[in-house]
Amino acid sequence: MPGSTPSPRHAALFPEELPAFSIKFLTEPGDVVMDIFSGSNTTGVVAEEIERKWLAIEIDRDYAVLSAVRFMEAWPEAETRATIEAMEIGQVPEIRLTRAPRPEEAGMEQLLFDFSEEAP
Repeated sequence: MPGSTPSPRHAALFPEELPAFSIKFLTEPGDVVMDIFSGSNTTGVVAEEIERKWLAIEIDRDYAVLSAVRFMEAWPEAETRATIEAMEIGQVPEIRLTRAPRPEEAGMEQLLFDFSEEAP
């Protein structure tokens, strides 16, 4: 059930090479990649690395929170903890990526999670 117990590792992990191949083949730099079952968000990480914008959707709040942590590695610990706590109670904080965005990416470097509706 979404939001039940913390999941330290997603059950369907796959190597970065898998989404990298598809993303490179089907998109150009600056295109948007959408992953509707993002899990640990390997697709978002890869898209970011090869200069694509991306949108991740995950029904399980625990996985969504854990995937967001991947983008907070350079954050101060207190800020990371506060953001995770906000997400765990359903708030939708703005999350900036750990790398500095290029000027043409201004406004496109955030992740948004919406937990307003629980799944049946």
